[in-house]
Amino acid sequence: MHLSVQSRRLTFTKEGKIYSSLCIAVGIAAINTGSNLLFLVLGMMLSIIVTSGIMSETGFRQISIRRNLPNHIKCMETIPLRYEIRNGKKLFPSFCIFLRDSVPGKPEMFIPKIGPGERISAISEVSFPRRGRINITSFTIGTSYPFGFFEKEKKAIQESAAIVLPVIKKVSSKNLNIAEYGSFSSPRINNLRNEAELFRGLREYRTGENPKLIHWKSAAKYQVPMLKEYESLPSSRVIVILDTLLPSGMKETEESGIAFESAVCLCASLVADLFQRKIDVSLSLLKRSETAFNVNSSLDKTISGILEDLALAEPDYYDTDPQGSNYSFENSISNFSSLYIICLTSHSENILRKKLTGRNVSALFFNMGNTDLRTHFYPY
Repeated sequence: MHLSVQSRRLTFTKEGKIYSSLCIAVGIAAINTGSNLLFLVLGMMLSIIVTSGIMSETGFRQISIRRNLPNHIKCMETIPLRYEIRNGKKLFPSFCIFLRDSVPGKPEMFIPKIGPGERISAISEVSFPRRGRINITSFTIGTSYPFGFFEKEKKAIQESAAIVLPVIKKVSSKNLNIAEYGSFSSPRINNLRNEAELFRGLREYRTGENPKLIHWKSAAKYQVPMLKEYESLPSSRVIVILDTLLPSGMKETEESGIAFESAVCLCASLVADLFQRKIDVSLSLLKRSETAFNVNSSLDKTISGILEDLALAEPDYYDTDPQGSNYSFENSISNFSSLYIICLTSHSENILRKKLTGRNVSALFFNMGNTDLRTHFYPY
């Protein structure tokens, strides 16, 4: 990415203003007196300004900069942002270059010297205060070289995009105000050989089978080798459902914004906690007249896909919903043993509870109308 010659700006420094004033004063004196000596001094002073412009312009030429922005960034977490600066000139170095980016906080870096053909790296620490997709389009490069009388700046165009993931907070039965949270989706079977199998019973040992599975106490009792049998443990699959529906009357209000951001933070925190507990977790965003359903299993060993969907989630506003016709998620909950449902309003919770009536499924509801819950999980 090479610097564009557009969007230039030249500003006077304090020293530059003083020097320019002296040039004007000497010029007026030279004209009034007709002194050749003053004209000589004026010519030398003006030549310094011309030399400054030529040298600063030479320093800008063939400078390429690349911003290395990660694809995924955690919200409100300070990260190192790396820049690669290269001087493409074969003979001339560049001096006193400063770089100012357009990311939040507008970090500024100073590079004293870049030799001919040299490539250097500069690192700045930045943080992003909000979740969502970010697009960074430009940064500014400038210099006050060589005499510090003027600051010359150029705007460089480089488009970078990334997704800022939502804030994740610690969840527990205490801060969720739900006593059964810790054991809600955990396996309740203790006769496990490993995490995927449970003890079924005993049968007579057959030649060729694994002797490590022989139950020797039973063999002594029955006078024949008895083999322990296991069967696969049914997988514990959990789906976290985020209700994104809000009445149009709450559109762009502070209350709806706080409730939705708290719901997203709670949803991300639940997903992260379930993943840490090695529970297969999926996400469903409940939207108007349809469900945007995304299955992202913990077997993939990453939750970045789910967190990315949450980072881009937005509230879905509706005009009227007298019978809850907007809530349609029956197809999304099949094949799941447990449901975590995050509701934005009490109206949503009542309708979703009715939808689940008669279904053989366990569900925990989190109502963001709860002031304590909303306050604890508000990320900003």
